[in-house]
Amino acid sequence: MKRLSFGLPVRPRKGERNKSPFAISGKVRQAQLSGAPVFDGVRVFAANEWLQLEAFRPQVLIGSAMRLKQLSEEMQAGQIDFNSVDHAVFILTSCGEVPVSDAFRVLLWQSFGLPVYELLVTEDGELLGADCEAQDGWHLQSGVEPALFSRELDLRTPAGRLVHTGFTAEISSRLCPCGRPTPRVVNAERLRRSAPVRRLAATA
Repeated sequence: MKRLSFGLPVRPRKGERNKSPFAISGKVRQAQLSGAPVFDGVRVFAANEWLQLEAFRPQVLIGSAMRLKQLSEEMQAGQIDFNSVDHAVFILTSCGEVPVSDAFRVLLWQSFGLPVYELLVTEDGELLGADCEAQDGWHLQSGVEPALFSRELDLRTPAGRLVHTGFTAEISSRLCPCGRPTPRVVNAERLRRSAPVRRLAATA
């Protein structure tokens, strides 16, 4: 089993979709279970392509909690073999979804025997933040700026896009146990509102 480590914040290369916060060799086979690829070099497989996925022999798996749970059940039933996965499993959590529970992490650990990391992404696959090995919140991607508005976490991307995450959360600047100094989103929960919040448009 390979151990992944967080790299220092680096700006994406021109044409790169998202900069991975983990040091992964370009030779490592990365498979994503449906959706737009989160990282360059990732091969995407649809839900009905389990056999093609197995033949690809991925070393890293990326997918939503629902897809990864389905794959885990297929493995437990002996329907598919993923002994090739030897680096990590990444869970994609979109803004507004329920963050991954400790129980689900344990389930995936029991299935794959590998570290499990959660990635916070937009609906169109832009990476906003990521777990580290300490699993003490999401480290924000380089250039992503956090703010709180009426209890909701808003994130502004390096391109100036404002993302309303649908989470309540705290923003921590404390040094993470992993040693990475970037700001973190901690104690994130899905926001439940009793009434819609009125947002005023910015003016010049």
